[in-house]
Amino acid sequence: VMASLDDEASHINSELNGLDMDERKLLDELCGIFTRRQKNDDAAKAKEIFRAREIIEQLEMNVNFPALPYGETFLNMAIRHSFDMVTLLIEKGADVNQESQIGSETALDNLLECEDCNGLSGEMKKMKELLLAKGAKTQEE
Repeated sequence: VMASLDDEASHINSELNGLDMDERKLLDELCGIFTRRQKNDDAAKAKEIFRAREIIEQLEMNVNFPALPYGETFLNMAIRHSFDMVTLLIEKGADVNQESQIGSETALDNLLECEDCNGLSGEMKKMKELLLAKGAKTQEE
């Protein structure tokens, strides 16, 4: 496991080395959208989704790149944001079965964990249906 984490860290560093300073700032901005406390305001979420789309397209970014802290995938983090963010990432090529680097959880695993804890909101139920329609599996499947 340690060797694979070292290999992954090396891969991430090589990906980051290919970015110039402006591109790194954009990547940092994108990561910030996913890691800061999520807003309940629909207008604010819509602005974040619009900005995320702009950054992904400007960087011609592979949305499966594990740039978030602890090797979280953008799709795993989008579960905490909104259905529309999940949809954007899938549209941009997110692998619905990609596991986080630590914990090896898929986006579906994260949703099922929420379902076990306090149930799923209507929006999260739509996310679950979308992920399953796209062939999502849990880490154990």
